[in-house]
Amino acid sequence: MTNEQIDAIIGRQLKFFRERNGWTQKELGEKIGGLSQTYVASMESGRSGIGKAKLVEICNLFDISLSNLLPLGNSKSSGANETLKEKLISDVMLLLKAMNIKEISMLEGIAKVIAGNSCICEDINSP
Repeated sequence: MTNEQIDAIIGRQLKFFRERNGWTQKELGEKIGGLSQTYVASMESGRSGIGKAKLVEICNLFDISLSNLLPLGNSKSSGANETLKEKLISDVMLLLKAMNIKEISMLEGIAKVIAGNSCICEDINSP
């Protein structure tokens, strides 16, 4: 793996954790030593590498380990799986926020069926 590929992976992860916290690039830059929005964008795109000290600072800011920023190894790696799981949960939360209560209730029933905890017995068209 090249340095450029590593920078790209770290950049994508940095963007993921920034967005998960609801921060803009400018806000993140301010939190990690007064970096400009342009530089944060460059780090996220993988065009600019991130020094070791800055990586530690970023991990501390997000309360994550370095393996969360650089999920390497096989697909069964717990760090990579946890990062993917967190992204999927975040994506589902965004979808849920856009739904109305009836849609959420229907989705809850489906989730219970999948988990084997219940069955869908209600008419989904009832109020």
